[in-house]
Amino acid sequence: MIFQPMKIHISIIAISILCMSCGNAKQETEISTVVENHQKPAISISEDIVELTIHDRSVQEISPGDKIQDHVAILEKSTLSTGEGDFEIFRVMNEEIGVIGNIYPDPLNEALVGIIAVTSEIPKTKIGIHVGSTYGDLKSAYNDIEVHGSEIEGRTFANVGNLSFRLSINHYSYVLDESKIPLDTPIEEIHINR
Repeated sequence: MIFQPMKIHISIIAISILCMSCGNAKQETEISTVVENHQKPAISISEDIVELTIHDRSVQEISPGDKIQDHVAILEKSTLSTGEGDFEIFRVMNEEIGVIGNIYPDPLNEALVGIIAVTSEIPKTKIGIHVGSTYGDLKSAYNDIEVHGSEIEGRTFANVGNLSFRLSINHYSYVLDESKIPLDTPIEEIHINR
């Protein structure tokens, strides 16, 4: 009977710790939700308000090969989690629309911009192709398209010069018969390569 108050005291401490960890889990979930909502803003922007052009070598005045440090005013550090691990990336921010895409540092020199991946539907190429356009739109706009799949990830790209249009279809062979891509396949991302 002497140990009974000690058992009650230990039980109260254990319940308190459990409650605090539940509160932390809820807070982490809320923070995660805020971050997810921040990455994909639910706003509609008129083309008259924002004009962002995807050039052959740049978007929002950022080009592959630039020093990341030179663009910190419009970049937000983030982490990309994949099956291969976690990678540091940078979100490219625009005052009016939020996130327009991601910068992947150059694997040979992480202080430099490697690939820029445009993920927002707002920026367009000079001839009007954007995330959400279709493979048919791309074929109508460009004559010299090269398509290929990816053996490991199954990603499918249509390449034109320094631009790679990631299509919303998987092909696990690098060599790809272009006729296997339906014309209504949407573009998921537009990559600006070095």
